[in-house]
Amino acid sequence: KNQPGQKECLVWLFRSRIGLMRDLGGYTMGLFKDDECVATLSLGPRALKIPSFLTMVVNGLFLWPFMLGFTSLIRALYIGDRALKHSLACHGESDWELMMVAASVKHQGQGYGTQLLKSAIEFVKEHGNGNPLTIGLTTQHEKNVAFYQRLGFHLTGEYDLLPGTPDEFHNWTMRLDLAHELPPKGPQTP
Repeated sequence: KNQPGQKECLVWLFRSRIGLMRDLGGYTMGLFKDDECVATLSLGPRALKIPSFLTMVVNGLFLWPFMLGFTSLIRALYIGDRALKHSLACHGESDWELMMVAASVKHQGQGYGTQLLKSAIEFVKEHGNGNPLTIGLTTQHEKNVAFYQRLGFHLTGEYDLLPGTPDEFHNWTMRLDLAHELPPKGPQTP
């Protein structure tokens, strides 16, 4: 249901999350066309720092209960905890986690998400110092599974969150192993 102010709350939540990602060592990338953001993604190393009280205040996350309600906050914490446990069980500890990929509705299906995700994969390779790397992700949209598979991700598991409730939703976990794409370490002999 759309409620008054829902869009503004979601925009606020999105911006808070982007700020928190930045402050905790994550990365946010955007693809722009004619000064308009057509696609964006968030990517973080698995070992993101735990946010300090100050970081959370600066990013406005303590406003959550007042903007979206205490029930919403409790539900988000519950879902986040369950999702993390299922994600780890399905694809283990990935070096990086793809946390969000989004393309504006009018630009979907035009290759912008693919272009941005390929840039993110290159970014991870560049920051891997020649070590084998993995990128994990969870998606709630079945159509995204084929999208990620075209880019080399493989399905590692499926699970339901909030089963047996009207808010139940299905998740697919996936993983990309970049080890086979990295150049060998050490000097090369002809």
